[in-house]
Amino acid sequence: MITIFIWVCSLLMALELLWWLFATAFNDTGNMVFQHEINVNFLWALAIAAVTVILISIRPWILQKSWVLIAIAVIGIISSVLLAIVPYILAPQKQAAADQQAELKMSSELQSQTQGYIKNKQLLSSTEVKDLFDNSRTLLAKYKSTSGLTAWQQLLDAKLINPNVLVDAPYNSKGVIVNKKQPILMYVLTNAFGTENNFAKALLQNGANVNAVDEEGNTPLLSLAHDNSAESFSTQINLLLSCGADSAIKDTEGKTAVDYLTELRSIREGDLVKQIDDEIAAIKAAEVNRVKPGACQTKN
Repeated sequence: MITIFIWVCSLLMALELLWWLFATAFNDTGNMVFQHEINVNFLWALAIAAVTVILISIRPWILQKSWVLIAIAVIGIISSVLLAIVPYILAPQKQAAADQQAELKMSSELQSQTQGYIKNKQLLSSTEVKDLFDNSRTLLAKYKSTSGLTAWQQLLDAKLINPNVLVDAPYNSKGVIVNKKQPILMYVLTNAFGTENNFAKALLQNGANVNAVDEEGNTPLLSLAHDNSAESFSTQINLLLSCGADSAIKDTEGKTAVDYLTELRSIREGDLVKQIDDEIAAIKAAEVNRVKPGACQTKN
């Protein structure tokens, strides 16, 4: 009987050790919540073993009842497995709630920061504008004030963001390290990851120059056209064209937006070719039906 008891307890501890090793190998052991779950599970196994030893010392006859030892082992194993599994079942909900709470806190801080700028009538420097956009772009586009305006729109309407400010750009649209200045409109269009139109529209409505050039002679339209993912910028290109973007402007290499798109088309295939064809067609149509630059400006 003693042999059975030792075997059962050894099995229980072995299972706990294997779980701990697996969890440590495939998860972030620096996560304090996760470490807490592992420790609780491991301590529970020790507690089961300790209780078993105490019961045996008080009631030695337990050693003569194999079914009692097996029952204790089964209870220990099942409870340990449940302790290991339940936190992972609840983890997504806990994480979602934590993320939402963190986002609400960041949103509140952003709104307070925005109101501080407005109250002090403080014009944001180029560094502040870039940092604000880089660090809070999701919140800038998502959360709105009671007036229905995003923080980005509020600052532009209050004339605290210069819509034509030049910001430091570590890379150009070709992915080459340049560390040069470029108009905020160009920076927004190539770095907003899905929300660029919201930011770009607000800039254009507040007087951003649709044909502003960077230090390499690129306009916003040119920067999109020779981007390595130009085929995915149809919406942005159409926005610029509707606001008077000049497709005839050439960069320092003497190339236009159509030239770059044509080059990109030659190395694409399938649906990507069609997307580029649509962009080229839109540019050529805009050349026929020219729109005056500044057509999208609605605020003085």
